Amino acid sequence: MRGLISRSVRAVIVLSVVVGIFFWLDSGQFAETLSSLRPDAAPDLIFALLIQSVAILISTYGWRLSQSKLGIPLATWGHSLVQMGLLSAGKYLPGKVFGMLARGVVVHRSGTRVNAVLCSTLMEQGALVHSGLFLVVLCLGCFKGVYLLFCCAFLLLTLAFFPGIAVTVIVVIMEKAGWQAGKLQKVHDALSALKNFLRFPVYFPVFLVFSGVWLVSALTLSYCISSFAGVAQISFLQVVYTMTFAYLAGFAVFIVPGGLGVREGAMVAILSAPLGLPVAMGVAALHRLLTVLVDIVFAGIAFSQVGEIKELLRKKS
Repeated sequence: MRGLISRSVRAVIVLSVVVGIFFWLDSGQFAETLSSLRPDAAPDLIFALLIQSVAILISTYGWRLSQSKLGIPLATWGHSLVQMGLLSAGKYLPGKVFGMLARGVVVHRSGTRVNAVLCSTLMEQGALVHSGLFLVVLCLGCFKGVYLLFCCAFLLLTLAFFPGIAVTVIVVIMEKAGWQAGKLQKVHDALSALKNFLRFPVYFPVFLVFSGVWLVSALTLSYCISSFAGVAQISFLQVVYTMTFAYLAGFAVFIVPGGLGVREGAMVAILSAPLGLPVAMGVAALHRLLTVLVDIVFAGIAFSQVGEIKELLRKKS
């Protein structure tokens, strides 16, 4: 009975996300915009789905790499995909942290210490945001030709070589403010441990992997743009900037599930000038639909293996 209730709750969550997305897309404006898709756009859209799946696989590799660099015993690739599936499903819940929490619990109960899980998660998410900020500033510098922006990009890249300095500064600030105790004690302890691992040979490969995730994800957006008829050609650099800026904007508004609406608003704001407002809205909506479909596939992988993971945890406990 408990298993039936659990499966029902999971099904309701997934279906609610799907139904919510389709209600969001169900407007006259969106239908009118989709009518401007090229008649032969299907191969491009299929390729976009495959590319987005590759981006998730590279993210999985980045997650595994952040664990291995910290000496955490790696699970099989299948179990790592289950963990990423939990992340894919959890980000559509309010707060967007439930996926990381669920993944962290699975890794912890498989025999990994809490501090190690926190450290690997902080390294993974830090490298993701760090590499995204670097690409945004670098692209802006290329567009504007502003020397200061190139200096900022160089600074961000330098921090990829010496990230331990930034973490050390945060730890010192927490200690000076008295935040190293109470509810923030585990965060303080994790950062204190993390700074010892954030050496160039440890962090920089993770930074490079997540830089690749941004670039591959930008290809998905590029194919969404090319699927519309009669759109102006924009450079891949503009696509990379749009992709990274929109996703980082969604990350910043963490209370919004999956950055829904925030990411699309940022995309429309950037793309409306070169593509026109109707097409920009269509591209943003189409991109969201494709990424949700890929997330559902990976979430399905996680849900299909929940029983196996529970059995594994029982044996390890």
